[in-house]
Amino acid sequence: MNIRLFFLILITISSSALFAEIENPYQKKHFKSENKSMIAFDNSYFDSIECKRYDFNTKLKRQAFQIMDELEGWCTYQKASILIDFVLMARPQIIVEIGVFGGKSFVPMALALREIGAGVAYGIDPWSSGESVQGMEGPNKEYWSNVDHDAILRGLQEKIKKHGLENQIQLIRSTSIDAPSIFNIDILHIDGNHSDETSFIDVTKWVPLVRRGGVNYL
Repeated sequence: MNIRLFFLILITISSSALFAEIENPYQKKHFKSENKSMIAFDNSYFDSIECKRYDFNTKLKRQAFQIMDELEGWCTYQKASILIDFVLMARPQIIVEIGVFGGKSFVPMALALREIGAGVAYGIDPWSSGESVQGMEGPNKEYWSNVDHDAILRGLQEKIKKHGLENQIQLIRSTSIDAPSIFNIDILHIDGNHSDETSFIDVTKWVPLVRRGGVNYL
């Protein structure tokens, strides 16, 4: 199947069973996870969840939502709440997000790291119009061609400093494929360029770097 733009959670658990198979539409090869099984939920699952089932009324989440309003991006409060909950439950040492843009999903996870007093979130993004339009056509290509990526990055850096998250965040300005590999990832959030080609690269490079028992959001 082709990799499409939709929201997944993949929870990796120790197992020798083969569960996930992703076809590369360009090379017609398959990526197989031989040492991990994965549980996947598509976007319709989360669309069916009522917000009242989540506890938004916590000091941490109220703070996160307020800061999100200062950031560029499209992450919803509901998704941010889920990401925060995963950090609080998993107490990760290493978080990696592919496709940071303005940090709207990235910063809430960093706030949760600060809350638990441990861990680092690595944000990987080229902040480049040329990279953003790879595989894009029509209105999407036109939109991303006109985004001032340097300004987006500067704005994020300012907010990181403003809210005292320097110890929790490391930004890596690079494409996913060129970024240095980060091993034993506890939580991986892939939210970069959503074309088939770049999504395939993101998955095949980064999912195998998640530790057994780690969490993958795609």
